[in-house]
Amino acid sequence: MIDRNKLKQAHESLIDSYLEQLKQTYLELSLEKRPTMLHGLEILIEHPESLYNITNRNASKFDYVQARRIRIKEGLTLAQLARNIDLPGRSATGMISCYENGRNVPGARKGGKVATKYIKWLKDHGYQH
Repeated sequence: MIDRNKLKQAHESLIDSYLEQLKQTYLELSLEKRPTMLHGLEILIEHPESLYNITNRNASKFDYVQARRIRIKEGLTLAQLARNIDLPGRSATGMISCYENGRNVPGARKGGKVATKYIKWLKDHGYQH
């Protein structure tokens, strides 16, 4: 049987710990960066469901190893792949490199042209997640 008092105390302790961590992070920020953090917190307060979207997005992580293997199997360099999907230029090549090294997740920002075309190309070449 669940002890509701212990559960409540654990919940309060977790929230206190989280708020203290936020406070410390805020105080360690430069004055120029503090408004950005406050803005992010305002968004969470106004749209708490956005926190769940972040969690769900991370739960279905992009398999960057599989993506890189597909490109290599197709015999393409990053620049060649970018040109093949009509995204010439170093910025597109750099983004694809970040995807294939696990530094960024395609589609983390909605409406990304590079991510959309890259994921389509991967799926056309056997990518499964």
